[in-house]
Amino acid sequence: VGVSDDRSVQVMGDYTREDDRLHMAYSFTMLGDDHSPDHFRSRIEGFFEGAPDGWPCWSFSNHDVRRHVPRWSGPETDIDALGKQSIALLACLPGTLGIYQGEELGQTETDLDYDELTDPPGLRFWPEYKGRDGCRTPMVWDLEKANAGFSEATPWLPVKPPQAARAVSEQGADNDSVLATYRQVLALRTGIAALKQGVYRFLETPEPSLVFERFFAGQSVICMFNLSESQVTIPTPCALGDIKFNQSTVIESGSVRMEAHGCLIAEILLG
Repeated sequence: VGVSDDRSVQVMGDYTREDDRLHMAYSFTMLGDDHSPDHFRSRIEGFFEGAPDGWPCWSFSNHDVRRHVPRWSGPETDIDALGKQSIALLACLPGTLGIYQGEELGQTETDLDYDELTDPPGLRFWPEYKGRDGCRTPMVWDLEKANAGFSEATPWLPVKPPQAARAVSEQGADNDSVLATYRQVLALRTGIAALKQGVYRFLETPEPSLVFERFFAGQSVICMFNLSESQVTIPTPCALGDIKFNQSTVIESGSVRMEAHGCLIAEILLG
C-alpha cells in the first residue's frame, strides 16, 4: 500500500501492524521539498511509534515527482555530493529502500518543451505546471549510442544532452562517481545487519545535522549527515571504530567536522 495524505504515517501503521496485515507500506512522505533533519526524524519516529511491529518502505524519488537531487539542491549545490549523500542516508534508514531509475546516476530533471510532453496534466496546465515527464525520460546507458543506449527506436520521451552525459558508460569505471557510490553503499547495507534489521536511536545534535545509531545482535553503527551547504562540527557522541563510509568528513579530537553534504557511517566501539 502507498499513502500520501496528512495521515500517511498513521495509515502506514494501521496497514502493517501485528502479523495479519500487509508486510510493508510504501511512503510518499519523503518525496517533497522538505530536506530537514526534523522531517526525516519525524517520519521515522512517527511510523514506528504508531506501528512498532510494522515495516515501512521509503524512497526519495519516483515517477510522479521531481527527482530529489534537483528538488533538494540550490544554485551552489554540488549535485554529485548531494546524490551520494542521499543514497547513504536512504541506506541507513530503518525500512526497505525504493530506488527510482536514474537515481544511481545522480540524474537531473529533464527540461522539456511543450511539444515534447506526453503527460496529460502537463499538457493541460502548461506552463504553470509542466507535468511529470521531466523525471520520466529514459534510462541512459551509453553516451555514444542513439538515445543514450535506451533504444534504437524513438522513445516516448527524448533523451537530452544533460541527462545523456550521466550515462552508465561515463560513470561505470569512475570510482568517484555517483554510480560507484551507490554500488558501495548498497553493498555496505547488504553486509551490515544493523543497517538492514537494527533498531534505531536518534541523537540530539544541532541543526542541520542528522545523527542516529542502529543496533542489531551486538553490532552498533552510527550514521551522521550534514544536510546543508555549510560546514558543521558535531561533538563525537561515541567512540568510533571501523569507518564504513566517509564523504567530506574529518574526524577530530572529540568531534566530527562535516563539509557540505558530508556523511559518515562508522562502527561504534562498545566499552
